[in-house]
Amino acid sequence: MLTEKRRVATAILLWGFIAGFAGTSLEAQVIVSFPDPGLDAAIRQAIDKPDGDIYDTDLAGLTTLNAASRGISNLDGLEYCTSLTKLHLWVNRITSVDVGAVTGLTGLTYLDLNINLLSSIDVRPLTNLTHLSLNANQLTEIDVSALTSLTHLDLSSNQLTDVDVSALTGLTDLNLSSNQLTKIDVSDLTGLTYLNLSSNQLTKIDVSPLTKLTWLGLDANHLTSIDVAGLTDLTYLGLYNNRLTTIDVNGLASLTRLGLGANRLTDIDLRTLTSLDYLDLCYNRLTSLSSLVANSGLANGDVIDLRRNPLSGESINVHIPALEQRSARVLSDAVCYDAPLVARIQPNSAANHSNVRATVTGLGFVNEYFKSRVVLQRSGHEDIETTSLKIANDGQQITCEFDLTGAENGDWDVVVTNPGGGFSVLEQAFTIFEPTQDHDPE
Repeated sequence: MLTEKRRVATAILLWGFIAGFAGTSLEAQVIVSFPDPGLDAAIRQAIDKPDGDIYDTDLAGLTTLNAASRGISNLDGLEYCTSLTKLHLWVNRITSVDVGAVTGLTGLTYLDLNINLLSSIDVRPLTNLTHLSLNANQLTEIDVSALTSLTHLDLSSNQLTDVDVSALTGLTDLNLSSNQLTKIDVSDLTGLTYLNLSSNQLTKIDVSPLTKLTWLGLDANHLTSIDVAGLTDLTYLGLYNNRLTTIDVNGLASLTRLGLGANRLTDIDLRTLTSLDYLDLCYNRLTSLSSLVANSGLANGDVIDLRRNPLSGESINVHIPALEQRSARVLSDAVCYDAPLVARIQPNSAANHSNVRATVTGLGFVNEYFKSRVVLQRSGHEDIETTSLKIANDGQQITCEFDLTGAENGDWDVVVTNPGGGFSVLEQAFTIFEPTQDHDPE
């Protein structure tokens, strides 16, 4: 009897074990469908299952998925890949991301959605991310404030007008270039080594606390000034196409590449930047190159772009040859023109409260990118510059305007200077008088 009871008990236990095992197996065998053929192909390649049904158990060990450049537009099914830590989806046709499809994958540490068609995305649940790339989408806003584990963030080439990154103090790489930002606070991101804010609409920015930076790009903004004097680890500094009139870079001895083209610089001290191998100063207002000649490191194939600067005759005839003699590669279109011949100015007088339009005639006036320059000069007084200037008749006539408001009465010299410094003077050729005076201009 006891033996029979034992047999029954054993049978019951065995039946329960089999039923439980079968139930577990049936419960685990959930078929997962990926409607997008590109995503389906990427999944099959990743799990090495070219055909047959895909079950959730097949996806349980999938930690990295590369589904780049497959024409994907639908991410349905991806929510079953719950073990993913790295997800590459760049260069696809994704227009939206459902909450469950990606943002439910809270184990992600790396997410790349570069070059898609996203106009919005909610990444707030992905708090484990250390790398987020959303370059070249159509984003107008995004909230990344909760992603405090990020070390790399790329939101470049979108349509962002504002983004708050102030809480992301672990960042080492930040790229927000090619957006529409008018302001950005990065002052607390003191761990940054790479910062790219080029092609925005910034009028000011404080980067002075970011002393670990080695790469800083601020090209194509509206900056009139910037303090980079303390960023002594910089090897690259790009400030091309801003509105800078002056900048102190003399302490940045580690710089190898410096881009300051298309600004309004009239002078710059570069004597101590001996590690430079590329220097862009094109489209500025530089006349003297003495500090470049004093920089002994500018030699042996180093590139110096000086195009479109009103260089002096000394710079053209002495400084540039000195740099070239050291085997520096100098790009310059400057020409040292001979002095013009100035015959007369008409009218030759005007009242000191007026704008006057005058015509200067002569020979050898230069009508190139940098034109001949006309000023009125008088000892002890500031030059009176033209407010407009046009050269015609094959360099024989200059039509110009002067604002004489508040100018000193008396006779003034007319000075015409050609690019490169050649000039001619008509002494005491123009008279400024009180409007009540009886004066007949010629």
